Amino acid sequence: MGKAVARRQRASADPGRWRSAAFGALLVCIVWTALAVVEDARVTRALYQALSETQREQDQLLEQHSRLSLELGAMSSLQKVEEEATTRLNMTFPHRIEKVAP
Repeated sequence: MGKAVARRQRASADPGRWRSAAFGALLVCIVWTALAVVEDARVTRALYQALSETQREQDQLLEQHSRLSLELGAMSSLQKVEEEATTRLNMTFPHRIEKVAP
């Protein structure tokens, strides 16, 4: 029995086993880190795609806002002209429109 205990002590003290275990643990950590990097790259691509779509939507909304602002400006200026014509110049829209021939 004393020889078996001595053999176990020698086997547990064997630096080769510890190196193998440490190398295995290090290899597992490296693979796990590589998988985490791949996942982060996938998430980054997805977020960048979402950002691009959002920027495209923002550009479209800004274009629509510009068109509507121009239209509002045109409408308000026509309304101002009509209001000035009726109040200051006492102009009215004709009830009967006749075509004048040359």
